Amino acid sequence: MGAGAAALLAIAPAGAMGNPTPAGWDSGISPVPKANCRTGETPIVPSGATYTPHDGIKYTIDVGDGQPGWEIVPPAGFDPSAASDALLAEMNFAPRPPIGAADRAGWDLDMAAYQGFAPPAFCLGSRHRASLSRTDLPHTVQPNEPVGHTGSVNWAGYLNVTHSFGQAVTHFAQNSVQACGCVGPAAEASWVGIGKSTGLIQTGTEIFGSDGPQAFAEWISTTSAPPSLGLGPVGVGDSIAVMVGWNATHTSATFGLSDNGVVKLNMVKPLGPEFVDLATADFITERVSSATALYPLANFVQVNFSSARVAVFGATTLESFTAEPYESSVLTTNGQFLPPLCGDQHLMAHPENVNVQSFDVRWCRAG
Repeated sequence: MGAGAAALLAIAPAGAMGNPTPAGWDSGISPVPKANCRTGETPIVPSGATYTPHDGIKYTIDVGDGQPGWEIVPPAGFDPSAASDALLAEMNFAPRPPIGAADRAGWDLDMAAYQGFAPPAFCLGSRHRASLSRTDLPHTVQPNEPVGHTGSVNWAGYLNVTHSFGQAVTHFAQNSVQACGCVGPAAEASWVGIGKSTGLIQTGTEIFGSDGPQAFAEWISTTSAPPSLGLGPVGVGDSIAVMVGWNATHTSATFGLSDNGVVKLNMVKPLGPEFVDLATADFITERVSSATALYPLANFVQVNFSSARVAVFGATTLESFTAEPYESSVLTTNGQFLPPLCGDQHLMAHPENVNVQSFDVRWCRAG
């Protein structure tokens, strides 16, 4: 799936619009209906809504942690491809790269895919992922990897390393359960994130049990694991575009997700220092886990990632993830690294076919 076929992802780095305003509701802005949440989730509707100078709406979103964030929804008829730089910033969209810049072609394709916004109604829900439980073990540098390989009990994909990262973007085609034969709910998540060991911000989609694919955003650390922010269902085969980023002072993060060009999330969220870990930019398909155990894993066959890009912290434009040092994460039953050959009974999933901005995660077996 090339960038032109993928959904819009045009979210500016966090902090482009300052701090959220106190809750209030401007005259003429209609209430947002509650989301149809899954069992065990709580609907969250905006606690305030104010107009931006050019008729966008800034919704205040309170998840109960004392640090409200906000969601920016542009007005009807908004065309990001034709918008001025000032209007892009007002609507919290990514700035237009200069002609000839490395990410200009990707930006143009993303803007052309724009199909508007979904209502900003979210769900505060159960956490199925425990991403920081990843097992990192000593690894040996391999011939075709700029840095090397790692083994993991729950991550398969690529991670940019060596530098500090301020933004990560990717697109993927939403997959589905193909085979399992295991006891308990089948589970899988595909996402983009920044962080690995002490803190992590991430957004993507998950499949859990019979619910079907659902979009989510999360922020977690070794000391704090708030509930997941649910964004509602997505369709099998849909083009999903996702991004995360930190502002210059590491005090707020941006989460963006679109589904077939319809933006479901464009949120800036203030966060504490415990969530800040800039050591890796992550493009991952995950074996979903609770705080104490890994859920049974179905065979999801393959997840196709494209337009995978990163920005080193402080940079103003994105570049291909392969332009920075990266390593592969291979998912095995015991977290030990294995060469990516599906004949080994312990190998469950691994990345392959890397090509500038694209790669696949191949699932070898259920478990």
